[in-house]
Amino acid sequence: WAPYQACLTAREEHHNKKQQCDSLQGQFESSACHLATKQDEVCGCHEHAVNHFEALRTNFSVGETVRQHIHESAVRMECYIDALVSNGIGKNTDMHRCKELSIDTSHLEIAYGLVPVVSGTCPSAPPCSENWLSDEYSSGAWHDKAPAATCAPCETIAAGTLAPTEAPLSAPAVTDVYSTSGAFMALNKNTGQALCWGYKGGGGDCSGMDFTGTTDVYSTNYAFLALNKNAGKGRCWGDAERGGACSSIDFSGVTSVSSNIYAFVALSKNAGKGQCWGQTYGGGDCSSVDFSGMTNVSGGQNVLVAWNSNTGRAQCWGAIHSCSRVSLIGITDIAIAQGGFMALNKNAGKLVCAGNAWRHCSGMDFTGITDVYSTGQAFVALNKNTGKAQCFGNSYLGGSCSSIDFSDVTD
Repeated sequence: WAPYQACLTAREEHHNKKQQCDSLQGQFESSACHLATKQDEVCGCHEHAVNHFEALRTNFSVGETVRQHIHESAVRMECYIDALVSNGIGKNTDMHRCKELSIDTSHLEIAYGLVPVVSGTCPSAPPCSENWLSDEYSSGAWHDKAPAATCAPCETIAAGTLAPTEAPLSAPAVTDVYSTSGAFMALNKNTGQALCWGYKGGGGDCSGMDFTGTTDVYSTNYAFLALNKNAGKGRCWGDAERGGACSSIDFSGVTSVSSNIYAFVALSKNAGKGQCWGQTYGGGDCSSVDFSGMTNVSGGQNVLVAWNSNTGRAQCWGAIHSCSRVSLIGITDIAIAQGGFMALNKNAGKLVCAGNAWRHCSGMDFTGITDVYSTGQAFVALNKNTGKAQCFGNSYLGGSCSSIDFSDVTD
């Protein structure tokens, strides 16, 4: 009996140890996938930077040669003119000297320098590839007695690399097109087929994904979210740090989604629940936000806002840590720039400013405003009925419009 008990105990210990090892293996492979993503980002960034540099150097080289020829012609012409107007008897000799004149153009030569070379292999063998499995697992002396579990491919990570994909040759009866800052998605909602292209790190690779039942698509600047409201399911791809990973999010009961350039927020109005993901400082963490009673969410730049249009209660996070003193009763439009927002109640003709926008629009008369818009760091409040507008914020990014004629503007 004792040997049997010892055997059972050993078998249980082996089982527990195997589970522990499998869990650690999963963590290791996840870290390896993250490393591969960063390697691709560096390699892709370097490659594109080199291509950009070479293109500029080619253009400048053409101009460099032209400038040298112009300089040579100018110096030689000056020499000819001096020879022609001189009263000396050796004009022919002088003219020949001008023709054979050696002209220095070294001061017009541009030193372009050398392009830095990426050290090491770029990129290395991807996780779960044959070479990677050999290096990390099968070549180990321990592997025969304790073989590794099946390697988990980097499905979510593979969509987070920065190598560009080619634009599709044809789209499957496209019904909608969406974009991030670096990629497009062409979707056929009827069939659930989609094509993505552009930078993979910006959502440019959705190969193998099934979008059947997708009702809505949202994006940050480097990630997509495809939502099926009816089934309460969502899938994300692109840069995980910008919202491209959402496996931990429960999309059941989600009534609306909004995003800024860094993060997503999914609101379940009926449950008074909100879920955020993406970069924390840009709004990816809303654990301290009270979503009870919230009817709307909106986002832009590095700000996210939730409010109850009936009571006016508002909650802000991201670059604006609080907007509890702001009332958003009856708000119909909201324009968000970096660190601030303007909220318009078209029915009441009332405009509310918060964050950085408040210090700009304090004391301004917004009577009759019909629409509000924003760039990354500037706002415009437009009165379509009078053809007048007021702009403020960063003047280099749209904050100055005194010279613009808005009469007859419709959109």
